[in-house]
Amino acid sequence: MKSRRGTGGFPPSSALTTTTTPSSPSAALCVAVIAANRCRVIAADPVLPSSSSSWISAELDELLSWMSCWIKLDEIFSKSLKQTDISARLAIPTDALKHINMPEGDNNVYPKDLDGKEWRFQCYTRPTGHPKPAFTTGWLDFVRAKGLQIGDKVTFSKLEDEAGGPPQYRIHASRLGAIKLMGAKVEGWADLP
Repeated sequence: MKSRRGTGGFPPSSALTTTTTPSSPSAALCVAVIAANRCRVIAADPVLPSSSSSWISAELDELLSWMSCWIKLDEIFSKSLKQTDISARLAIPTDALKHINMPEGDNNVYPKDLDGKEWRFQCYTRPTGHPKPAFTTGWLDFVRAKGLQIGDKVTFSKLEDEAGGPPQYRIHASRLGAIKLMGAKVEGWADLP
C-alpha cells in the first residue's frame, strides 16, 4: 500500500484570506495546501525555470517531513472512474478486500470524505468463483454528491488506530485539471469537495 498524508486540522478554505504574496516557496506551498483545505501535496510537473526545480524539491521534502507528524493514511486503492463506476457501482480491486475489515455478517464499509462526512457503501462480492468486489448500495449517492465524471479519480485509504481500535476509512475524489501554483499554471489532480 502507498502511504499518504490525510486531512489535518485546517479551517475551511472559506475561512482563509490572503492579501499578500507568500514570501518563500514553502509559504506558497503551505498556502496552496491550506487553501485547498487539504494536507496532501499533489505531484505535478510545473513549468518553472530550471533553477527553481532544486528548491521546489527541497521545499516539498521539508513540507512533507513537517506534515508527517499528522495523520498517516495507507492507500488501499486508487482508480480512474469509468462509465459503470458512475452509473451503477464501483468495481474495486480484489486485493483491496484483505485491507478492508468488515465485521462478520456485515458487508458495509463506512468511509469518511475530506469534509468528515461518513458514507455507507455496501461491499458486494460474488458468492462463488472470482469475488469481483464492488461498492453498490450507497455508492451512487456519493457519485451524485461529488458530481463525479468519467476520468475522475477515487482514492480509498485506511487509517489504523494506534490504540488498537478498529481502523477508519477515508475516501476522496479528484479531477485532473489546471491549477495555479506560485503563479504558474500546473496540470494536476485537484481534490473535489
